[in-house]
Amino acid sequence: MLLLAGCLLLPAPGALAQKNSATKSPNNSPKPRKKLRERISIVYPRFNHPRVSEHTLYVVRTTIESLPVHIYQILDEGGATVFVGTNPLDKFPDSLKVAHPADGHLFCNEPGRTYKREMYIWERALAEPGYPDVGGVRTDADLRLATLMQCAHALDDCLENLSRDKAYLALYKQDIASMNPQLRSELSLYCADRPDAPMEAFGEILLLLTGARTPLGEKIKAGFPRARMWVDSTIKAIKPANSR
Repeated sequence: MLLLAGCLLLPAPGALAQKNSATKSPNNSPKPRKKLRERISIVYPRFNHPRVSEHTLYVVRTTIESLPVHIYQILDEGGATVFVGTNPLDKFPDSLKVAHPADGHLFCNEPGRTYKREMYIWERALAEPGYPDVGGVRTDADLRLATLMQCAHALDDCLENLSRDKAYLALYKQDIASMNPQLRSELSLYCADRPDAPMEAFGEILLLLTGARTPLGEKIKAGFPRARMWVDSTIKAIKPANSR
């Protein structure tokens, strides 16, 4: 769906008067808000890319449906949305050679990305860097992990950036202070003296709480026990309306 920025549609002459004089009826009632599992949209392909497969859509949807109830509800009530496409190039056509400033990986090879509460899952990477052709479909395991990772990012936004909470940051620092040097070296991305390090650790903690199994999962559990328990208990204490 294309959204035309700056386009304001004015009512036809007399329409406001007709609206004000009309009696309310069930047909004028607002439609019920769609649930999170229904707010999954397709990014349509460009560059002769194949359309995202029904199987990939199924994997994304069932992964979201299998989230822990309290996490699903927070994302649902927070208005999170999901977009599934073949490759980032289909949504961002000028991004062919855009590289991540931190490690240099290509934006078009990412399996997913989240902008506040807007999650994107990508089915395929580029076949060859610098060219728009795409390779094969990612494995189900990779698609599930990409989906859960975006859910974790969106969840932090739904929680009004809980990763910046003073209580979390205090426990995060205590965990680092008590971490053995070997483990701290292995988790250096999450322990570094950088503003984004606590947020990265928070994201990994949330990823574990969604049920994801990651290569660093056990080390995150061992390295951040205080922060992990605080995050878990805090989000469980949030009680949005039952939205399943």
